Amino acid sequence: MIPFASSKRMRAAFTLVELLVVIAIIGILVALLLPAVQAAREAARRTQCTNQLKQFGLALHNHHDTFKLLPGGSALPSIWDNGNLRYWSDGEQVEWTWVTSIMPFIEEQTLKDSFHMTYGNGDCWPNSTGIPSGASFANVDLVDKRAFPSLLCPSDPIAARPIKIRLTNPQGGEIMGSDVNPPSAPGVSYVVSMGPTIPDFCMYPRESNNINTEENNSASETRRVCMGRAMGSQPSGGAAAPCMGGKAGSASGCVAAADKFGGVGMFNRNPNGKAFRKVSDGLSKTFMGGETLSMHNNRNCAYCTNFLMASTNTPINEKHKWDDPDLIDMSDGFGEPGYAFTSGFKSDHPGGANMLLGDASVHFVNESIDYFSWNEYGTIAGQEAPDYIVGN
Repeated sequence: MIPFASSKRMRAAFTLVELLVVIAIIGILVALLLPAVQAAREAARRTQCTNQLKQFGLALHNHHDTFKLLPGGSALPSIWDNGNLRYWSDGEQVEWTWVTSIMPFIEEQTLKDSFHMTYGNGDCWPNSTGIPSGASFANVDLVDKRAFPSLLCPSDPIAARPIKIRLTNPQGGEIMGSDVNPPSAPGVSYVVSMGPTIPDFCMYPRESNNINTEENNSASETRRVCMGRAMGSQPSGGAAAPCMGGKAGSASGCVAAADKFGGVGMFNRNPNGKAFRKVSDGLSKTFMGGETLSMHNNRNCAYCTNFLMASTNTPINEKHKWDDPDLIDMSDGFGEPGYAFTSGFKSDHPGGANMLLGDASVHFVNESIDYFSWNEYGTIAGQEAPDYIVGN
């Protein structure tokens, strides 16, 4: 007699309908979980970025503790002294950018020692009496050999391909800016702040950015966000004093600067560093630096003397890129001021960007911040009282 259990027909597999139902359920679960996974990954990237920006701030503080000054922002004015390279003509060592200044404080002293710091690092250096022919090209061969992981935010696309090279765009610009910058060098995700010192051109406020202005770009409002001269690299009476151009259109659109080179922020495009005692607005109420997207600005690299910084005149998270075809139309007839749109503080973190304050604290600033409060956090001695409190 055959047992009862063995007389039942055995099922070999799922039916097609059952299989499709299972696949559909798995697809729904994946669709539900994927945003959460992506959000968790972005949260981890943002945390890493915050920590790196904090370390960058501590390096700046260590520099100040050692030399009683912050690093200078750039050596660029050295080529503007009646055609003579005043900072290199006698063999003096001069920092190319604030990055080379803090290299000893981010464990990169050995790399810095490999550079010829008494010479420049771009195609136009050296070209004056007393500097050996070809010395700068030895630097050119060195500066693109290694990236700075500690200065790369994992959310910034530059992190995947950190070495930038010189390319020509249809408008005639170059990805590395100009011949005062090396033809290739590591990009960075963090830049120092020059506050509302104008990036040559005063292109904001603009109606297209939904900036809350009662007087619609009047001179009185422009003065609140357009200050100084030429990124802080032109002495009083220079070619760019008091403003090179832009929305202001005349001297009436700008205000006086806080230092002799025309800068109002904690850093400017000159070799002269500031002491913390000059920040009368308070270190916890003044931007020292922040995030940017390196490939958006064709003048952003670790050794780009022209220029590795950002102005708060450009609104936070302004996502224009250096090769955007609409930049010419946006320039209002002032030549090629595309960098005034592309060089601001920004990030690929949703909703804003991390900013470094003068006390080395890092805070996420929402992109909805009032535009004028944003600029008030950029000045070192503006005596403003911003409505928006960073860190709250």
